[in-house]
Amino acid sequence: MSDSPEIFIAPCSREHKTETFEHFQDTVLNGIEIEPYPEMKKAGFDGRVSIWGVVSGNATHWEQLESGDIILFYTKSGVYTHLAEVVETQRNEDIGKRLWTTYDGNRLVRDLEEPWPFLIYLNNVQRIDMPAEDLHSALDYSMEYPQGFMRPTDVRQKSLLKKHGSVEKFLEQYTREPLSGTIPSIEETIANLNKKTKQEPVLTANRNRTATQRSIRTSAFRRRVREIYDSSCAVCGAGRKSPHGSPEIEAVHIYPRDRNGSNDIRNGLALCKLHQWAFNVGWFSLQDNLDVLARDAPAKRGHEEFSRLDGQRIRLPQQDHSEPHPKFLEAHRAIHAF
Repeated sequence: MSDSPEIFIAPCSREHKTETFEHFQDTVLNGIEIEPYPEMKKAGFDGRVSIWGVVSGNATHWEQLESGDIILFYTKSGVYTHLAEVVETQRNEDIGKRLWTTYDGNRLVRDLEEPWPFLIYLNNVQRIDMPAEDLHSALDYSMEYPQGFMRPTDVRQKSLLKKHGSVEKFLEQYTREPLSGTIPSIEETIANLNKKTKQEPVLTANRNRTATQRSIRTSAFRRRVREIYDSSCAVCGAGRKSPHGSPEIEAVHIYPRDRNGSNDIRNGLALCKLHQWAFNVGWFSLQDNLDVLARDAPAKRGHEEFSRLDGQRIRLPQQDHSEPHPKFLEAHRAIHAF
C-alpha cells in the first residue's frame, strides 16, 4: 500500500436501486455474524463483520484494493453518506450467493444470475455527509453521480492529493470519527513475517490481536506464500489463473487456521485446489524431509490418484528459511493420524 490510502467509490442509491441499499444496510451497516461462515473465520474474523461485494465487471477495480484504502458509499442522491476502511478482500462465490440475492435494478444490462463474489471486508464504518460535487471536484470528475464500483485513476488520486495534501485531510472535514490509522500495510506485515522465519516458530497465533490485525496478518501470509512458491502448486506445479488474472493457487496453513494455526510463513504451502482439498482432508501429508507421505486407503476412491505422490519431493519455495517447518508438519501428521 502507498503511504496514503486510496479512495474507491461504491454506489448503492436508495432512490433508484432499493435492493442495493437494502444489501448495504444488511451487510455493511448491520454486519454479518460470521459463525455460519467458516471461510470468514479462516480470514481471522470473529463476532460480526461488515462486508460488501462487487460483480465480475468491477473485478479490475476490486483487485487494486489494499488494506487501509477508503470506500465512499453513495446511497442518497447527490451525497456520499458513509465511509469504511478496507481490511481484506476475498473471492468467494458461495458467500456472495448466501449474502445477497441477485436483482435487475432497472438497468439496461441484465445480470439477474450473477452474484457478488468479489468480497470486501470493512472496518470503521461511519456516517458522513459529503456532497458528491465536493468529491468529484477533488478528483477532477465532471460526473453527477457514480455508475458503478470504481477506483479513480492514478491521475485523479494525485489530483486530490495535490489539492488537499492527503486523503485523511480531505476526509476529516466530513468524518465524525478519525480514521483508524492503526491498520498496518500488507507490505509492513509481510516484512514482519519474513523476519520471523529466522526465529523459532510458534504453533498457534496470538489471540490477543484484534480481528483486524489477525485478518491483515492472514492476508499478508496468503500473499507471501503465493509469492515464494511463484503462484504454483508445490505438489504438481500447476499455475492456473482466472481470465481476470487471479491465481487458482491457495496459500494453505499446514497447521490449520480453524485450530488457530499461526501465520508463520513456514506454516504455509501453496497448493492448487485439488491438492489443497486432499491435504486438508488427510489424503497426504509431508515428512520432515518434505517428501509426500500418502495415505494407504486402497478401498477409497481417490487412493490411486494420491498414492502416486508418495515419496515425491515437493517444490521448494524460492526464499531461504521459508520451507515448511517440522513443527507444523508434525502437527499436521498428528491431526490426520499419519
